[in-house]
Amino acid sequence: MVLFFAMVWLAIQPARAHTRPPDSYARATARQIVAAQTDPEAFLALSGDKTLFFNDDETAFLMYAVQGKSWVVYSDPVGPNAAIEDLAWAFWDEAYDNAARPILYEVSERCLSLWIEMGFSLQKIGEEAVVPLAEFSLAGGKFKKMRAAHNKALKGGLEMTIVQPPHSSDFLEEIKSVSDAWMGEKSAREKGFSVGRFDTDYLQNFPIAVVRREGRTLAFANVMAPGDGSCVSIDLMRYRPEEASGMMEFLFIELMTRYRDRGAQEFSLGMAPLAGLEARKGGRMWNRFGAVLFRHGGAFYNFEGLRAFKQKFQPEWRPRFVAVPPGVTPLAALRDAALLIAGGPRGLIGK
Repeated sequence: MVLFFAMVWLAIQPARAHTRPPDSYARATARQIVAAQTDPEAFLALSGDKTLFFNDDETAFLMYAVQGKSWVVYSDPVGPNAAIEDLAWAFWDEAYDNAARPILYEVSERCLSLWIEMGFSLQKIGEEAVVPLAEFSLAGGKFKKMRAAHNKALKGGLEMTIVQPPHSSDFLEEIKSVSDAWMGEKSAREKGFSVGRFDTDYLQNFPIAVVRREGRTLAFANVMAPGDGSCVSIDLMRYRPEEASGMMEFLFIELMTRYRDRGAQEFSLGMAPLAGLEARKGGRMWNRFGAVLFRHGGAFYNFEGLRAFKQKFQPEWRPRFVAVPPGVTPLAALRDAALLIAGGPRGLIGK
């Protein structure tokens, strides 16, 4: 009898879903939607490692990946505001119809009221550093040291150019040698989900900023500037290990200056994990745990160092959240997101 009922129970369970890479039609549709938006993170829908969930009119989408029973959405919905609510509820229903739990990872303040209305519980997981470009200039006292270092780099022969797509195979091989050197020095594996990876098809979607000295390629970054280009960010940023000193700062300054002169309004330096969490009395356990990890977790990740580097550019700090449905803890959601980013347990526990 036990065996019979166990077989019946298993038979009525929905089949376990897996992340389905988008086909060519889905990628083309997503590319059109992204081109009408201003959020650089929307470009990560084209990385190929997430399923794209469209609304009925195919004017908006969510990007998500499956980890166990979790359907983890990355960042905000992509599309016009008028389409977001119906899209979100349709995704919620689809997840529960498949016995999955919907999780929203690294969402901004854009749709907070909707997530609360839907029953999600939100926890802050960090802050995004956004530099207002209209106010950015190396002139003045607050950027004195940065200005001196940048001028020294220019006198040392560094120069940045932006190469527009489509990219030739020779150029992609040229920057792949930089990527391979960077990966080898870091003893790292390619990550995914919330970041892109070195993939030639993926990189064909972007202008690529290249830093050279005397014709030799030393560093590169793919530039994300959808829509009217008012908001800019980068995804991959890799450099030759022997050129690490000051290279990130040089590339950021050159890009911010270049795109400011083209009329861009904001430049995102990305998120600083666990930044902005405070261990106040009576605060949530997650806030207290995160604040302690931010200050003392250097053995796992240089949380404070990353925030300090980005703070040099005097950015605005904007909160980012994880949203979980009833019965799911933030730690469980972050575990599933971390597994997706790392590519599984092996990547998570490795260097």
